[in-house]
Amino acid sequence: MREIKFRGKRLDGNGWVEGYLIELFTAKGILQCYAIETCLSYNYEVISIDVYEVISETIGQYIRREDRNGQLYCEGDIIRYTDNNGIDRIILFESIEDLFFHPEWEFILSKYSKIIGNKHENPELLEEVK
Repeated sequence: MREIKFRGKRLDGNGWVEGYLIELFTAKGILQCYAIETCLSYNYEVISIDVYEVISETIGQYIRREDRNGQLYCEGDIIRYTDNNGIDRIILFESIEDLFFHPEWEFILSKYSKIIGNKHENPELLEEVK
């Protein structure tokens, strides 16, 4: 089974959390908040589960690819890469759908590119996005 993980900025201001996405609804069916669950297990036995409320705009899904430093790509990442003409470029990985509709992402999300930040913590880098 394929593992699908997310990250989000904690609502309490204590940084970022990675894990599994949970949508929490009120009794009337209204979406109340998003949360990320982290699970610690050993030999397939669950040892502990922690759930953190996160800011919904900061939620991003990881993909199963790494940059040249071994860091997993996630929606919202800002990436530096060198194109086929040897020109350094900075680009925003906005959504997983980009992988399906823009074939150039196969090249961009290679081991030769590098994550330099994300749109939530480094908005100043977006000025350089081309």
